Amino acid sequence: MPPPLTATPLVALDIGKNVHVYGTYRIEDVAPLDDPVKIYNNRVGFEQFAHHVTALLACYPTVKLAHEPTGIYYEAFGREILTQFAEPLASKHLEYYLVNPHVVKEARTVLQRGRVRKTDAIDTQAIARCLQQGDVIPARFPDGHVLLFQQWALRFRRNQHDKRRLENHLLTQMDRL
Repeated sequence: MPPPLTATPLVALDIGKNVHVYGTYRIEDVAPLDDPVKIYNNRVGFEQFAHHVTALLACYPTVKLAHEPTGIYYEAFGREILTQFAEPLASKHLEYYLVNPHVVKEARTVLQRGRVRKTDAIDTQAIARCLQQGDVIPARFPDGHVLLFQQWALRFRRNQHDKRRLENHLLTQMDRL
């Protein structure tokens, strides 16, 4: 029996280096609406994911989407989500969140009743559980100015470290003389 159209589907995305997995779940009981789908980390994979989310947006009043901010792989995918779905995000038709990986690990442990087996399908269900319970934060990515400042601060700290190292080396040589 298909879910009622007033329900909010949860789209959980498990991001990996080369392959991502997404699953769609009901908000009431985190029951899967379909089997988790593997997509490649490329344009074709994103278009497949975007087609799925667009189809959900056409059927449901609100769709909630979440994933973990793991490594560096989530940033490009996340920025593309923000670009592709700017209008639904602005109108609150699509809600986009990030989930703390530690919270996902705890949810996975609860779902498995203490076992430590890890699969992408289990991870998507754990992410959906976190999304259902509200253990999420709104997705925000730094703009270009913030990124430039972070790079400058990193170079500044590295230069300060190099300066201290060279100063210690110079003082050691002065003591030897």
